[in-house]
Amino acid sequence: MVRIHEAALFALLAGVGCTSASDNDTDSNGFEAPDKTDGGCDLIEEITLAIDEESPIRLTGDDVLLRSEGSHLSVLHYPDGSSLPIQVNVTYSAGDIVFYDREIIGSPDLDVVSACFDAVEVAVVIDLVSDDGAFNELAIPAHLVGIIEDEASWTATIDPATLSGTYETTEDTSGYDTVEFLIEGEFVVQGSSGLITGVGTTGEEETEFRVVEWKAPGETG
Repeated sequence: MVRIHEAALFALLAGVGCTSASDNDTDSNGFEAPDKTDGGCDLIEEITLAIDEESPIRLTGDDVLLRSEGSHLSVLHYPDGSSLPIQVNVTYSAGDIVFYDREIIGSPDLDVVSACFDAVEVAVVIDLVSDDGAFNELAIPAHLVGIIEDEASWTATIDPATLSGTYETTEDTSGYDTVEFLIEGEFVVQGSSGLITGVGTTGEEETEFRVVEWKAPGETG
């Protein structure tokens, strides 16, 4: 199974359980904190950084880009067991670099706790190009999320109807009101890995189905 960092859920700053500081009472530190009954993840501060400027967690934008920027050749795996090369390209063009200071408030659900991290995020564009032409997705807007040195994660969503490649899902999506593809990726020392999950929505219910995953060369599991 591909290992995707939980903090990628915050890549677009819309993580589950996050509350804005403007909706609640001001605490002793001067911040307006969320309701402590249910708890949540409070965004305390945003700090815009220069690319080589060290953040409070001792990461710079350069650190986040170190393992991710450039081209990565990985192996794409389909659910039927077939596999082939896929190119993952990351381009940084003076996008925003921001440090986000987050704090757990109260007793939120575990999924909120596991994703509530301080992080440096770098705005980039990412290409996913497979050898069979199924995926030819260029310039996907994304935010690289850096929490520790030598790793960065990212997420993005794509409307499958707008795919540039030839991929067509084998999932019967006729019963869903909407369908989107959730992309979760990670860059580590070994290279790029990730997965694409289909998310079908019917009313307030969501159903997930596997689309594809890719692994760095030599990665197993």
